[in-house]
Amino acid sequence: MLRTAFLLSWVTLLTACPNAETEAVGDPMPTADATPTAMDAGPGQTDASMALDSNTPVPAPADMGIPDAMPADAMPADAMPADAMPADAMPADARPADALTDAMGSPDADSADAAQMDSAVPERDAMPPSPAVVALDGTGDYLDLQSALDARELDIIVQAGVYRVDQQVTFEHPGTHVRGVSAEEVRFVQTTQNQDLFVVRADNVTVSTLTLDTTTAGQAAFVEQGANNVTLQDAVVHGGDQIFSIYFAGPDVAAGDATLDAFDRGALSRGNRLLRTTITSDFVGDSVAFTLQAEGEVRENTLTRGMLALYMLQDVECVDNLIETSATNGIFISLPSRDLTVTGNEIRDAAYSAIIIRPQVEHDAADRGLHSQGVRIIANRITGRMFGIEVDGNAGLASQGDLERLIIRENDIQADDFAGIYLLRTLAPSLTENTITFIGADASRRGVDGRPDIADMVSTGIYLDVEVSDALLENNVILRTAAANDPRVMQNAVVLHAESVTGATVINNTFRRHLSDWVHSPCEDDFGPRDWNGLYVLTGGMHEIEGNVCEASLP
Repeated sequence: MLRTAFLLSWVTLLTACPNAETEAVGDPMPTADATPTAMDAGPGQTDASMALDSNTPVPAPADMGIPDAMPADAMPADAMPADAMPADAMPADARPADALTDAMGSPDADSADAAQMDSAVPERDAMPPSPAVVALDGTGDYLDLQSALDARELDIIVQAGVYRVDQQVTFEHPGTHVRGVSAEEVRFVQTTQNQDLFVVRADNVTVSTLTLDTTTAGQAAFVEQGANNVTLQDAVVHGGDQIFSIYFAGPDVAAGDATLDAFDRGALSRGNRLLRTTITSDFVGDSVAFTLQAEGEVRENTLTRGMLALYMLQDVECVDNLIETSATNGIFISLPSRDLTVTGNEIRDAAYSAIIIRPQVEHDAADRGLHSQGVRIIANRITGRMFGIEVDGNAGLASQGDLERLIIRENDIQADDFAGIYLLRTLAPSLTENTITFIGADASRRGVDGRPDIADMVSTGIYLDVEVSDALLENNVILRTAAANDPRVMQNAVVLHAESVTGATVINNTFRRHLSDWVHSPCEDDFGPRDWNGLYVLTGGMHEIEGNVCEASLP
């Protein structure tokens, strides 16, 4: 009926303005007296809303921008007599878009508004489902986590409690997310000997904010087996004394040829992450093993009494972790590896080397020439009791190619004895802008608690030993403090040892010592072509050595 109301109001306007110019043809417009005084209003609309204020000046139709004619066939049959309206009085397309529905089925304003409101409200089926709740006291949907996982719940919240399990908790369905209300309040304890706790075999799984405990069972608390995009984050893990606490295992392949083949083909687990998790372990070995992984991340974790092992990785970052009081090494990097970045980590008081890089002996096989490239050790803080950074590029194994273009840069190493950086069997390493300081040194530890009984001369800032070619040593600072006054400790700032050390470039380094001078290369003396004030050269290879500063400094 709004169409009728609109047309009648339009007739009133034309009648009230006899001087308005129109292009209407046919019978003259009816007078205002012929216009109905009341009309049916559509839903939600009153007669008052369609009334015209007689005191308001009305512009001519052309000034209003409204066409002044409409085909007769666009007029409802019951609106007014056919002879009362010119056939071209108003085109149908001039009708307001939000007009009420009439007999022809045009949309009305209230219907359009209602449709818009309906479209703004998500359908019930589109609303995300509520998380499933696991609660020991029966107030949730499940009493135990495995029941929720078996029911294919994908979003699970675990309420506070100590959940004692005697079997593995297995994740078999992709896209599962499990989170505790807090790591302090939610604790899973494995009670069966020789049984892992959480085992993930599906992609896109996240486990967060809970505690995993295998201190009595002795097996792994968290295991990834051949899955991708698996994340363990914001958790607490208490491992046992028999094996890894956390094991990102990668694809299921045997040691030796199969493992090297998987690495060579890039058939690795991808996108897995260990983030912001606190781990304690009594296992003398790999407390955390990140194995056969690509495009992964180990970031902002704290590991106490255990070693972080990075095995055969491609495009992985190990960033801002704290590793302290390991019974062996701090970080173990297994070769071959490619595009591995270890940066911003702090390693405190590892019994052996803070960072060690070498192949695993169990993967010796036919020579494949799997060269390791893109390994970067940058801006780590090391307090060590043996080597700060120890590197053996191929360990003499036939299966291993060279470690090429290793970068060791901007690390801060404080040591008691042995070498700050020790290299052998490495091609074109770059050692730049590192600071190596010997503090509180004591050679009496040699040969005790598994430490090697090295020759005194091996105790040095940077030591290049065997088959190291084209090394760059630039802008390093090597400092022997007053506390390191044992004559057997840090005898030289830099040593180029074997005949197979060739093509070294040693430039613009600073060698600084307190009290005692360098044993074989004093700053005050120049014994010949093999001694350059703090740098001791035992090789006859051709080297570039210039711009280094050797100086004494007061305590």
